[in-house]
Amino acid sequence: EAAGLVFLLAGLLLALSLISYHPFDPSWNAVSSAARPQNLIGRGGSFTADFFLQALGLAAFALPLLAWMMAWKWVRSEVISAPAVRIAGSAMLVASICTAFALGVSWRPWDGAISCGGVLGVLLAEWLTAELNPTGAMLSTALALVLSLYMVSTFSVFTLQKWLAGPLRRLDGMRARWAAWREKRRMAAEARAAEKRAQRE
Repeated sequence: EAAGLVFLLAGLLLALSLISYHPFDPSWNAVSSAARPQNLIGRGGSFTADFFLQALGLAAFALPLLAWMMAWKWVRSEVISAPAVRIAGSAMLVASICTAFALGVSWRPWDGAISCGGVLGVLLAEWLTAELNPTGAMLSTALALVLSLYMVSTFSVFTLQKWLAGPLRRLDGMRARWAAWREKRRMAAEARAAEKRAQRE
């Protein structure tokens, strides 16, 4: 539980530093003469926010969410199954979000101070585009995003079956009603044809 609270507070501090990021605060690539940074977490928050936003772009906002997910697990004393898979999935999730922003969004927030995809997204997008062309880059990024969500969450094939059980039952019912309606029409057509033959005879 103590470790969960540490992750909870770390995620909160990171979220506040990212939300209150200001491009003119002192940071790794900006020198400011302001006596006090505008970042809610002070000088440490301005440096932290600048680092993550420059490196990951808007995908940096996924980091507090991942930290809170970890905190929720630990506070409830739940066992984290396959931690290596979860870590790899988290890294893939952040990288795929960076790449998706770099591929599809040309907007540069905070008066052009950062790229939506960050440095990582720009590098991955350029490499994928060079290797797979734009269509292949977008498809591979979408595939990586889906796989990363599967690896990070508790999603499973069994869960998917439960989600689809209701719609599949309704679909089976609709198919059965459609088949019964077609059979009824076929029998009615055969009855009319038999009646016409009887009248001719």
